[in-house]
Amino acid sequence: MQKLIWLPVLTMLACFAGLLGAYANDAAGSAVAASNSSNGVLPLELLAHTSAKRWMHNAYPIGNGRLGAMIFGRVADDLVQFNEDSLWTGGPGAWSKYDGGNIIGGAAHIKAVQMAIRDHKPLPLETLRKYFRGNMRAYGRYQAFGDITIKSQYPTGNVSGYSRTLSLNSALAHVHFNIGDVAFNRTYFCSYPDQVFIARYTASQPKALTMAIGFDSPHRHCTIQAVGNRLLLTGELSSNHMGFQAVLVVRLKGGSLKDVGRHIQVDGATTVTLMLSAATAYRDQYPSYTGNDFKIFNRTIIAKAAKQSYATLLADHEQDYRALFDRCRLNLAGSAAPGPQLTTRQEFEAFTNGVSDPHFDELIFQYGRYLLISSSRAGSLPANLQGVWNDSDHPPWTCDYHMDINLQMNYWPVEATNLSPCAVPLVDFVWALQQPGHVTAETVYGAGGWTCHTMVNAFGNTAPGWGLSWGLFPAAGAWICQPIWEHYAYTLNKTYLADQAYPILKGAAQFWVDHLVRDAHGRFVSSPCISPEWGPVSQGTACDQELIWNLFTHCIEASRILHKDKAFRAKLIAMLQQLAPLRIGKAGQLQEWRQDVDKPSAFRHLSPHVGLYAGSEISPLTTPKLAAAAKKLLIWRGPGSTGWSCAWRACCWAALLDGNKAYQMYRSQIRLVSKGGYLFPNLFDTCNGTFQVDGNFGATATITAMLLQSQTDIIQLLPALPSAWPSGQVQGLVAKNAITISESWSHGVGTQATLTPQYDAVIELAPPPGERIESIRTQKGKSSRWLYVSPGIIKAELAAHQTYVVTLAVAAHAVH
Repeated sequence: MQKLIWLPVLTMLACFAGLLGAYANDAAGSAVAASNSSNGVLPLELLAHTSAKRWMHNAYPIGNGRLGAMIFGRVADDLVQFNEDSLWTGGPGAWSKYDGGNIIGGAAHIKAVQMAIRDHKPLPLETLRKYFRGNMRAYGRYQAFGDITIKSQYPTGNVSGYSRTLSLNSALAHVHFNIGDVAFNRTYFCSYPDQVFIARYTASQPKALTMAIGFDSPHRHCTIQAVGNRLLLTGELSSNHMGFQAVLVVRLKGGSLKDVGRHIQVDGATTVTLMLSAATAYRDQYPSYTGNDFKIFNRTIIAKAAKQSYATLLADHEQDYRALFDRCRLNLAGSAAPGPQLTTRQEFEAFTNGVSDPHFDELIFQYGRYLLISSSRAGSLPANLQGVWNDSDHPPWTCDYHMDINLQMNYWPVEATNLSPCAVPLVDFVWALQQPGHVTAETVYGAGGWTCHTMVNAFGNTAPGWGLSWGLFPAAGAWICQPIWEHYAYTLNKTYLADQAYPILKGAAQFWVDHLVRDAHGRFVSSPCISPEWGPVSQGTACDQELIWNLFTHCIEASRILHKDKAFRAKLIAMLQQLAPLRIGKAGQLQEWRQDVDKPSAFRHLSPHVGLYAGSEISPLTTPKLAAAAKKLLIWRGPGSTGWSCAWRACCWAALLDGNKAYQMYRSQIRLVSKGGYLFPNLFDTCNGTFQVDGNFGATATITAMLLQSQTDIIQLLPALPSAWPSGQVQGLVAKNAITISESWSHGVGTQATLTPQYDAVIELAPPPGERIESIRTQKGKSSRWLYVSPGIIKAELAAHQTYVVTLAVAAHAVH
């Protein structure tokens, strides 16, 4: 399936309109009003009283999935750095022999390698290095697109009353300041319905705005030209000749403008509105990855947006954004404003120093949701290592799609926090990986189906990485299938399951049907493999076995639901039963390797824990011995060393039903970088001192996992509530089986939950630890049929679109 934005331009706008209508109606019952700015409650916004000096530390991000912008809010020399998600170097345009990084010859040697590993013979390192590493030539990097520069001349006087805000409720950035008796205001947003970036500059007195508006670009092969009220930035990347263009339209109220070479001069205006469209020649279609007419695209987008008033553009943007954001509300109590609002930096410094601040926890939770909406919408590429924001032509780790935790973590909160439409770019991206992934499966491993490895770019690079210790990870294909399945499990959209999810799952499973080998005990194991970024080359690592278990389990279930491929399903069932099981070592730890060689050793990755979170093979409710072993290894692994690694640990502690430990690990992440933590003052998460967005999404997933879990298909109410949140409520979370859930608690005890299924459902429901379910009734008071199926867990029948009220009470004895 090709990306929506690269459909023929004449039909593209109609498709966007159709998607907007569909998303407005998707899970209609789950939208929850979330205005936190009334009734004395602190607003959900980032606030500063100074302009941004540094892109990574202080600027505020806005985006619509495809476009991203960073707002600096400078008074005299304002700067907006912007991105378009498909501007990449590398790929077929950079090298005529580009083939997704594959090196021919691995298929002829794979059996010999597998046998050597099985028989404990010396590794054929020369063969591994020659045929089982990828060719990094033309891999490429995600690129910054350019800057909008606004150099203003103001009346004489001192600047006062400066504020810069980013509203999470409306996805609007604002700047306000006074010079003398003139008030200046700016509003910035990226509209998804109209696919444009908008900036509006206003003054309280007529003729107070005089400015020169221009473009800057980091790319050499481009031209900048002002034509009337339009600025054009047109060029191509030198590495691959990828064409690109940005068009900026300037509209005035009062005053005059003229084109002056490479900029537009505005004199004496009262209001200045900037409207930006940007596009490239990229098209997510194997093997060429090009073909979009970006000039026609921009012309069409600008023509449509220019016909609308600013008020209409703003209203359409807010309506579209809030239709997603307002679905889920978190109130941790105690967030009423006690006095003057602190800046985000002040609030963050207090939080870093140990102050309890439920409002800041709410802000972190919703910031992750905001970033996901802003960087992942239908028609865009999925959120990369930096979402959609990048100011460099050499970004860290190429700003790509890392498949050994990072891309998966980006989408951990998407379903449970009621943002299912934001998963569409990931689904489309993985769909497009099947063709190049099949070439990799065949060329490198002599297998059918498809797979991919640790690093994937925008051009279908599915080959192993260029280092054995981290790149030989074909289980990445199985791992990325987990969110593909969950997009069905949380929505129960059978059309999606039949048309997209099942073909993806089946192809990934086919690879493992062909590739798995039997170990010395006759059980199926992956080989050769690594435990991500934590060598050596081996067979049957816990991570791989868990991911294959997940994949086969989900593919079998999809086949059953669709009544398809009975013979293939039987094959998977047989192989699943013969899959080498997870092992528990002598010290009681979950073994990372087939051999019992684990030792206490701090390391950022928790690969053996993927079956605990976000997988479903390990759980205190269903596999208590494995859960205890996972806990032992988790303790051995030590604290996190990056934002995302702290988030993964916190999620694992939540999955182990230890809310206080989960919150402790979360607090170790949510600290200022300058104080030994992992977040910058603008709340961007970090990895080794640079921005990496997965930690932001992981923090949101952590808070969600403390409040609701359903990864094992048992819906767990308030499974890991920390003592830091004694009272509160959450509305609009989602559990598997398309059930929207709200919960409330007081004095550390759950009091009530509501469940609204989109379809008829038979569910298993677990109360909070130490509590019991007292009753389940419809809002009209009718009791639901339910019975206990195990200690503390009930089975209940729910009817579609009915809202059920679950009353909770303290149990005589803890039930978990």
